[in-house]
Amino acid sequence: MASETDQLAYANATEQVKALEKEMYTADQENTRSRDEVLDDLKLPRIHLSSIVDTLRQAIPDFMPEGLNFQPICQLATTLKQPLVYLFTTPKGSLALIILPNTTTMSEELVVWLDDFNTEELNGLLYDTNEKPRYLRGTVLANFQVLDSILTETVLPQLSQQFINPLVTRLKKLGYSQAVLVPMDTLNLLPLHACTDFTFSFAPSARLLQSALNKTQPYVDISPSLLGIGSPTNQIKPILKYGPTEVANIAALFPNQQQLCENTATREGVLTALHDKTHIHFSCHGLFKPDEPPDSALYLAGNDRLTVQDLILGTVDLTKVRMVVLSACQTGITDFTKIPNEVIGFSGAFMQAGVPAIISTLWPVEEIATLLLLKRFYQFYLQENQPPVQALQQAQYWLRDATVEELGLVTLFQKIYLESEETDEEAFLSMQNYKTRLSEKVFAHPYYWAGFVFSGACLS
Repeated sequence: MASETDQLAYANATEQVKALEKEMYTADQENTRSRDEVLDDLKLPRIHLSSIVDTLRQAIPDFMPEGLNFQPICQLATTLKQPLVYLFTTPKGSLALIILPNTTTMSEELVVWLDDFNTEELNGLLYDTNEKPRYLRGTVLANFQVLDSILTETVLPQLSQQFINPLVTRLKKLGYSQAVLVPMDTLNLLPLHACTDFTFSFAPSARLLQSALNKTQPYVDISPSLLGIGSPTNQIKPILKYGPTEVANIAALFPNQQQLCENTATREGVLTALHDKTHIHFSCHGLFKPDEPPDSALYLAGNDRLTVQDLILGTVDLTKVRMVVLSACQTGITDFTKIPNEVIGFSGAFMQAGVPAIISTLWPVEEIATLLLLKRFYQFYLQENQPPVQALQQAQYWLRDATVEELGLVTLFQKIYLESEETDEEAFLSMQNYKTRLSEKVFAHPYYWAGFVFSGACLS
């Protein structure tokens, strides 16, 4: 574990670099410094940050790991028995590099040129224009109205046609039905998996995934056990009404489980309970901070938090954990402000801490849809023994295609109403409403299901 002095030095150096990088966005404008001046000021802080990272790596060998070379990446693909696909976007177009199992060289058929999707196209999806708001406003700023329209009208159709379909065609031609995507830069913000019925998982980097798999290997045969954290009570975020119900439904599927809900879900309680668990489920609020990604946090009881920085600095013992499910808002978003040599976000941070499989979210998620989707995921995963990435994909399709009657929404809200001793007016009104809509597919819109992403791999 890194010393408190090193941790503080890293935090301060990161903050200084971030502030200067943020200043770059306004450089060369009226009443601002020039870009060259800011770049000059960035040189020494970046060198200082790199030296601190080197120091931390001596205490934590896997801290912000550097990339693998080609041969270990090929070996990882062989271990996973599926391709790793690196995705890049440039001003002239995009590129997919396919690394196959049991292959040690690249050939022309392993390179897919995607000329119709360039940096301008990508930025056009992500960033607001004078005419209309775009994808990042919907995700980072939690604007459902933006997501409601842009997902179906722009993001998914454009990604499917210009980016994913040509890649899937090549992968199928090579004989594969699933692959691990390693998207570069802001590509990792997009729901690439939701554009196709091909099975995609994600990895922040091959090095992080390989490191996490190595750490978890000795514990792969341990019987599954769950720590469920449900709706922590705190003064920062409103309580998640259905968090305890979500956790209780999932806990019933595990022979060995522990639940920490509401006031009991403190930081101390969580850190004490998770050391011998194989699966951790967070049903809580989470927040991604674009200006300070290491301070992005899962909110626990009281004023407690679990931050990305806690995870990447090795202060949390996740030695035996095989999977973390983050049923929280914006936990799948990563740092896109370009600190060199690191992928900062909850998926990368948990993988850094040794967890090889993470389910997270790209945008704020709706409570009831999430409760239903994740219960179905665990049923596919635990009861039908499906690999977790396929289990998540099947649960998403089930939520998308199921009717109110098939989802059991009337029964669900009736149970909630009766458990409240008939005082929960919202549950009563929902029950009555759904009785008149039994044949409707109320969660068909991608907003309800496409935000969940699977990162990593699972050994069992």
